[in-house]
Amino acid sequence: MPKNRDWQEHGVRIGGRVLSEKEAQELVREIRKRIRDPKARKEVEEFLAGQQVEISPEVLETLRLILVSIEMMRPKT
Repeated sequence: MPKNRDWQEHGVRIGGRVLSEKEAQELVREIRKRIRDPKARKEVEEFLAGQQVEISPEVLETLRLILVSIEMMRPKT
């Protein structure tokens, strides 16, 4: 999977798991809703797009919380 892909359309790989297009769109919506700081939002978007290898610990923790909240909101099968 190429690093500089359009993560909003083709999915994103986080923690060894590849998110589907729908999951990536949910992630983008949640990021835009929950991260108010434009600098932090840009850092996350660059990280997800593969343009940046590492992100700050504070932003990483925010990203983890968003992923957990998306997973918890998902209907159980």
